[in-house]
Amino acid sequence: MGWTSHIVSTPEVLYGKPVVKGTRILVELLLEKLSSGVGVDELL
Repeated sequence: MGWTSHIVSTPEVLYGKPVVKGTRILVELLLEKLSSGVGVDELL
C-alpha cells in the first residue's frame, strides 16, 4: 500500500486540491508544517 491510496484529488473537495483521503486536510498544509520543523507526533 503506497501513498497513492491515502491521497485523493476530486473537484468536489477543496477545488480539486490533493487531500488526505476521507478528510479535508490539505496535503500542502501537511508538507508546509513538516518542512517548518513540526514533528509527525505533533501533527497527529
